[in-house]
Amino acid sequence: MIEYGIVIERAGENWSAFAPDIPGVVAVGESPAECEINMREAIEIYLEELKSEGLDPVQPSSKVAYIKVA
Repeated sequence: MIEYGIVIERAGENWSAFAPDIPGVVAVGESPAECEINMREAIEIYLEELKSEGLDPVQPSSKVAYIKVA
């Protein structure tokens, strides 16, 4: 199992997501939870396509961090 970091952000009335390690793979949803589900499916489809072409999956290298500011 590979774990990718994703960014979920507000996009007007909806939410959108992307994975910094997988350019071009994006998803949208009506809520953050739906967006996360859709992004998981998008990444799975992408990885299946790589596998069918005999290519190795992209290895994650991004780190997710939160910082507090005053």
